[in-house]
Amino acid sequence: MNAEYAGQWMLKAKSDLKIAEDELKTENPATDAVCFHCQQVAEKAFKAFLSFHGMAFEKVHDLEYLKSLCLQKDNSFSKLNVGDLSSYAVTV
Repeated sequence: MNAEYAGQWMLKAKSDLKIAEDELKTENPATDAVCFHCQQVAEKAFKAFLSFHGMAFEKVHDLEYLKSLCLQKDNSFSKLNVGDLSSYAVTV
């Protein structure tokens, strides 16, 4: 387990969440940017979980892949629907 490394991932995830929440409070939110940051929150939270449990993962933005790795440790991840959120990672 690497709690310190996992904590670093979670700090990054919290920053992305703050950006998304702050943008949604504006008069005309940039919804594509909000979706991007929400994807980043999920990705970084998955990576935090994997890091905490000492599980290796590829450097990817694919939430389904990361979720599948998390499922190897905790079946409750099956309840999460990450759907098309991966498409907001870095695509144009």
